[in-house]
Amino acid sequence: MPWSTERLPDGPSLVRALAQALLDRTPARGGVVDLSDALVLVPASRARRALERHLFAMARERGVAAIAPHVVTPGGLAGRLVVPRRRLVGALPARAAWSAALVQLPDAVAAPLFPEAGEGGARSARAMAAVARRAAALHRDCVAAGIGFRDVAEHVRRTMPESDPARWDALAALSAARDRLLAAADAADPGSEAVAAAESGAIHAGGLRRAFVLLADPEPLQRRLLRALAAGGVDVTVCVHAAGDELPAPLDAEGFPDHAAWQRAAIAVPDRMILLAGTPADQAAAVVEAIGAMPSPRRTTEIAIAVPDADAAREVAMRLPAWGVPVTAPPGRSAADAPVGLLLGALADWMGERTCDALCALARHPDVERWLAARGCADAVEQTAIFAASGARTVPASLGHPACGRIRRVAESLDELCASLAGADGPIAFGGALREVLGAMVRPTDQASRDAAGAVRSAIDELEAAPPALLDGMDAAALLRLVQERITGEALPSEGPADGVELMGWLEAGIDDAPDVVVAGMNDGTVPEGMVVDPWLPDSARERLGMPCARRRQARDAWILDGMVRRKRFLRLVCGRVSAEGEPLQPSRLLLGLRGEALARRIAWITDEAAPRASAARWSAAAPVHGEFGPEPVPEGSAPIETISVTAFRDWFASPTLFRLRRDPRLRLEEPRPSVHELDPMGFGNLVHAALERWGRAAAERTAAGREAEADPGRLERELLEALEGERMSGFVPELRGAFEVQMALAAERLRAFAR
Repeated sequence: MPWSTERLPDGPSLVRALAQALLDRTPARGGVVDLSDALVLVPASRARRALERHLFAMARERGVAAIAPHVVTPGGLAGRLVVPRRRLVGALPARAAWSAALVQLPDAVAAPLFPEAGEGGARSARAMAAVARRAAALHRDCVAAGIGFRDVAEHVRRTMPESDPARWDALAALSAARDRLLAAADAADPGSEAVAAAESGAIHAGGLRRAFVLLADPEPLQRRLLRALAAGGVDVTVCVHAAGDELPAPLDAEGFPDHAAWQRAAIAVPDRMILLAGTPADQAAAVVEAIGAMPSPRRTTEIAIAVPDADAAREVAMRLPAWGVPVTAPPGRSAADAPVGLLLGALADWMGERTCDALCALARHPDVERWLAARGCADAVEQTAIFAASGARTVPASLGHPACGRIRRVAESLDELCASLAGADGPIAFGGALREVLGAMVRPTDQASRDAAGAVRSAIDELEAAPPALLDGMDAAALLRLVQERITGEALPSEGPADGVELMGWLEAGIDDAPDVVVAGMNDGTVPEGMVVDPWLPDSARERLGMPCARRRQARDAWILDGMVRRKRFLRLVCGRVSAEGEPLQPSRLLLGLRGEALARRIAWITDEAAPRASAARWSAAAPVHGEFGPEPVPEGSAPIETISVTAFRDWFASPTLFRLRRDPRLRLEEPRPSVHELDPMGFGNLVHAALERWGRAAAERTAAGREAEADPGRLERELLEALEGERMSGFVPELRGAFEVQMALAAERLRAFAR
């Protein structure tokens, strides 16, 4: 089998070295270097773009033209080699098929997937959706390993009978039901097709004659596809940053890091490459100090900052521009986090559950608030917040209840808006209705919101093209959640100046072109990533099955770090001491790849509280004091406050400053109405007083009519409880939150005591 390993030429950029190797191995004919017979597998889109850029630039330097190879990422490898037997469905229909199969699965078979429901218990729509999402995620992991649920079920039964094999039998039955649904629709799931092709070796190489792999640890499925290529006569070359005795641990037979050996590999990281810091803000200071220590001249195109820890990334993105270092933040949000994504979730919650919380969340959405205001509901947010304070858990379908007076117009407008979605018959009709609803409400104002809107349009396209059988049994709320889930993987564009230093993740830093690199967040649980706790399948089983697991991640990260240490011109690794919450952090085990006294000295140095550490307190903002626009200061002096309520004295005693900010006529600052989970003491007292007043008026009317006052405690108790029920019926909707129900019971106890 034509399979080999090749060490790339020296240089800080692995991608540039790969471009050089491709050109060196391909002689020019007629002034053209033809690489169209080559397949190149790279880790990410960043590397694909960089490889093409380097190839064309280096070809120009050599005075020749270049025809680009077929460059693919791991996610695109199967699509390049596998010829599907049936029409492939998109991600949204593939996910919908799990929900449709779950609906069709007999209750007795599906029961192990819903242990919380109990025998014969009802399964909520949310529980069904959660199980379908879980099955889809597990299926992706299994596809990466080149196996199916039935293989996992057999492994669990053979090696871990205590781990509930019945659950995996149910998942295997669910997968079979899904396959039948797809087959009946003459459709196929791309992942399942790739596994079948890898098992049979039935791949289509086309005109490929060579394949080059720049990937630290391909998934088992990707290895099978590469083996099938080699078996078909395609030369497969695994490109590595070092080989032989240069490496701290051996490679396996195919040229990839041996998991067991690289998990224990001792990466030689010199002390000078490690910077110590305290909090995430201090890590940002360490990044600035590292940039200051880089060789001059310093150019943003030659600097890479990797911040895999979310807390440290926020601090770096916020503080570095204030300290004079422009940065471009990484895509930290997906389209599902954009206003249009949040709108989809709010609509789904309102249509699916009709809770008071869903109504408030929908009314607070900026696009919905603007739309409601245009329809005459200018105070929708305030009115729904007041209604929520009444303890309502759900909004009655009939809005004639007295307590619904405040929100009747808002709820009726939203119900009218959602009517077309609820009445849509079939995916095409639903897609059209959703386009109309979003078109009437959403107004993208920036590039991120426009990109999110584009992602939603693409998801609706997939929905409309889905075989109707895959969407059977899904109501409008479920379809909305399906669209929202589909756009979760669509990253929004980075924020910051185009010429700033780009912030990136750990994996991107390993293949970035920049010769000078700073990595913050070098702590266990971040690099390498911690063990993912899966109650359905422990990490040890994942490892044996070839699925993503902790040992593979540690071996991969050790390989990446070794390459960076060997090839980067300047490398600094920032190790934090505490998290944003003040919790202690452990240094990355990859920084402890030493032995004996050297390891003891490093541990003593890293854990020494007196050791020099970067500190954000030593840095100040780089912006000039004068000449900048700033916020308006608080007006000087005081203004007369002519009237206040009696209860306002409580605010004064609590905080005179806050009292002034709220009631100064020049400011009158307002704070958002807090969430109400129960009646406050005043509200509870008002409830009891109102019930007593209702009873007292009735008693006074009886006295005025010449009837004697009631003296029987039992009769008094009944009358008082009737008065309380009258207050509840007039002021509160029938279905209340649990805390309000408890308070109603406490009020009844107070009135019973009063009757006695």
